[in-house]
Amino acid sequence: MRLPLFLFLFMIFGFSGVAAGDRVETLVLKAEEMKLAEHSYWHVLYHYHNPLGLGVKSRIDDPAFFISPVGRKNPKEEMNAAIRFLFSGSAENLCPYIARYHWLHEQLQPEPGIFPEPVCPELKDIHPTSARLVFPTYFMNSPASMFGHTLMTLRLDNTSRMLDKAVNYSAFTQETNGFVFAFKGIFGFYPGYFNVLPYYKKMQEYGEINQRDIWEYRLDLEPHELDAMIRHTREMEGIYSDYFFFDENCSFTLMYLVEAARPGLNLTDEFPLWVIPVDTIRVLEKAGLIAEAEYRPSRATIIRHRLSLLSSEDQDLAFNILDGLAKKQNFITV
Repeated sequence: MRLPLFLFLFMIFGFSGVAAGDRVETLVLKAEEMKLAEHSYWHVLYHYHNPLGLGVKSRIDDPAFFISPVGRKNPKEEMNAAIRFLFSGSAENLCPYIARYHWLHEQLQPEPGIFPEPVCPELKDIHPTSARLVFPTYFMNSPASMFGHTLMTLRLDNTSRMLDKAVNYSAFTQETNGFVFAFKGIFGFYPGYFNVLPYYKKMQEYGEINQRDIWEYRLDLEPHELDAMIRHTREMEGIYSDYFFFDENCSFTLMYLVEAARPGLNLTDEFPLWVIPVDTIRVLEKAGLIAEAEYRPSRATIIRHRLSLLSSEDQDLAFNILDGLAKKQNFITV
């Protein structure tokens, strides 16, 4: 007896679909048994915290980041939705969730070849060899940078430092009114975004244009930890969080990249009320993460230093030349 065509196709594809769905639900049950939704690293990836013990919620405010509609305040529902989505979708859809997929796959250890593997061309050739926390000193012309600023740089395959990738988190605003700018910044009315750009552009901005000295702190991270930092950075690109000048600012939010690189650090718990760049450097040093420090003076600092080496008469002469009060003379350098 010959089976009808539709019944034959159902037996082939229908049962395989049910079986695939069952395998995904098995992973959901396994995650619940392992209590992965309570795992500290899952909370790091989502920037979850529990303010004043009133309930867990994410510091990420962009709904596009979450897979479950209630994921911002419900880690368990978000995990269940993430497993169902990440292990039943296509490989191309996994890249925006690469950090979450990688960690869930590592914890759940599904059967090889059963579920789609991520295909992320933009990450294929990125293999960072080191990371540095960069601290441009204070800039009085900008209220947001009165206490300095921090960003992260990633060295890729031992290229020139000028070609490093700079990972920057900052508020997005075009406000020109100083009072409005300060008010909105204090109370979180600006969205903060991660962006990745060549480091030499930030060097020009800070050292040449804004005349700010720069301190660089190389972090003591292993290659696999740097890869984890890259994955979390990839997930955060284009995702906004409300930016607060005093606490959830550039320096504080960068700590999540370090926590994603090395689980168990709990760096963000060190700042209960406010954060300035120097505080994060102290916390990193306390955690034993700073391997070395390097100072990059701005052009203005270099000029001031060279001026200090001159005698008072030569300094007066230099200033008079600048003011047009003295004629330039021929000097013999030795």
